[in-house]
Amino acid sequence: MGKALEALGAKVHKREETGNYITDEAALTAIKSPKKAKELARAILEYRSVEKYVTTWGENWFREPKVSQRSGKIPSGKPDHLMVIDGRVYSKYNQLVVTGRGSSKHPNLQNLPADLRGYFVAPPNRMLLVGDYDQVEYVAAAHIAGDEQLLSPLREALGRGEKFDFHAITARMILESIHDCEVTDEDVEEFRSRAKTVNFAVLYGTSYESLAKRLSVAPKTALGYIDALFANAPKLKKWSSQQKAKAKRGENVARTVLGRVRLADLKRRGGEWRANASQMLNHPVQGSCAEGYKIAAAMLYERREEFAGNPLLVNMVHDEFVLEVDDAANEDAELMNSIMVEGMLEALGPRAPISAGVKSVYRWKK
Repeated sequence: MGKALEALGAKVHKREETGNYITDEAALTAIKSPKKAKELARAILEYRSVEKYVTTWGENWFREPKVSQRSGKIPSGKPDHLMVIDGRVYSKYNQLVVTGRGSSKHPNLQNLPADLRGYFVAPPNRMLLVGDYDQVEYVAAAHIAGDEQLLSPLREALGRGEKFDFHAITARMILESIHDCEVTDEDVEEFRSRAKTVNFAVLYGTSYESLAKRLSVAPKTALGYIDALFANAPKLKKWSSQQKAKAKRGENVARTVLGRVRLADLKRRGGEWRANASQMLNHPVQGSCAEGYKIAAAMLYERREEFAGNPLLVNMVHDEFVLEVDDAANEDAELMNSIMVEGMLEALGPRAPISAGVKSVYRWKK
């Protein structure tokens, strides 16, 4: 491959220790000329991407676990079980992730490409109840900070029996603060995706410079978005500043609402220890939501006899549950919804405006 690229006029580096050509993704992406060399590099990258897609999400699922001839054991990091048996896919779940969430491997069903979800179908005479929380981490952040200016519109919507849209609410706040006037629903809808990115940046402590790159705007504009949001959410600003100040002082103990501790990473800078500000901000939020999610999972099992459709929990993906039940057991959707909300309230507290949605489907897809 390296020789072919060189023959087309590209400069391809070699490893000093082995003399082999360096043709990893970064090296191939860096080839910008000549035109034919660039086209070959792009074709190689595309081929690798497709090959990885096919093996990761298909071929490997049907292979028997391979035992090392030397050790007689399955090598570390390799599948130790047959992943597809009688039409069902079996994954390994790790419940002890530092964030409080779980992880999945062999195969990773939590990272399944969206276009493959449609291949997961309910068995005959069964259907799937897919439950998902509504923007739960953003709601949790506002709740933990005690910011009523953010929480009030959420509670009002729930009181009317309506779905709320956290990102639309903050989009309106940001736009009206910047322009100092009321804005239309069309303006809000157009700005919503940017507001979501701003909300994410605030949640994870992303700098305004990094936010500017993500939004492809000037740094001053990105800072204006953050300032506009915080102008309408003073308690969230205060809580965020306090967590960042702790990190700057080297305080690295972050707690969930229920009190589970995470020790944020520490680094020494300029003779002083500083904690990871992103972890100090995110653990109380994401960690608390993870605990509520797992409490809800336990409750789904403990209250399984209340379901009419012989429930079987077949997947857990971040904030989403996939429950398999008998066909036409549509009344189970309401019970599942109430249990999901109850579980999250156990972790966050009874005043949190938690909402979830459950839909009945025969194919697991967005």
